[in-house]
Amino acid sequence: MEKDFAGRTVFITGATGGIGLATAKILAKRGANIAIADLSPAAVEKAAKSLEIEYDIKTLAVPLDVTKPDQVKAAIDKTVSHFSRLDHAVNAAGIPGLKGLGAPFAAYPTDDWNKVMDVNCNGVFYCCRDEVAAMLKAGTKGSIVNISSTAGIIALPTQGTSRYNLLIQLHTSQASTPLSESLVLPLSNTLVQEFESTLWLLDSPTLNYRTVSVVTEKCFRPWRLKCR
Repeated sequence: MEKDFAGRTVFITGATGGIGLATAKILAKRGANIAIADLSPAAVEKAAKSLEIEYDIKTLAVPLDVTKPDQVKAAIDKTVSHFSRLDHAVNAAGIPGLKGLGAPFAAYPTDDWNKVMDVNCNGVFYCCRDEVAAMLKAGTKGSIVNISSTAGIIALPTQGTSRYNLLIQLHTSQASTPLSESLVLPLSNTLVQEFESTLWLLDSPTLNYRTVSVVTEKCFRPWRLKCR
């Protein structure tokens, strides 16, 4: 595979599993240096070392709770300090629900709702804000990819064990998708080339590598200034 990402730095949240780790592997294979950010310190260290050994790249392990804005800023600052640049970011951290997964709407726990909204919505905002600030400061024409669910586009009320088990995923995705779109206009002359919504189906615990590879190719195409 061509090393077309050699010398570039990518900051990835939710990077120790699922879509985040699969994306990290694809970009590492293409030569990118990766900042691995996730909640568990042990998990980020393990993932970072694994990528270094397998792909001969530079990595940075960044323990991070995306719901803490001070931690997000510190993580971005640490990445820029370590690699001297930030070219791309993938915000893949997200949770489907903890105690409330599968609960009927009338019984959905408030604390669970707040936690998922905090991770899936506020976390994306905090990350985008500081990633954009770092790129603007350096004059980098980079890219930011936000991962959200198709539930933000299409309601699937009968999927899973409960008619309402996608309710919270629906609302968090409906929030993060317009956030991504709204970044395009104010940044169209500096950072952003285009907004593209890509749909694919996967089972995250048994992630299909080839499927994610197609998505990544579309998300990280060579720079083309386009404001739709």
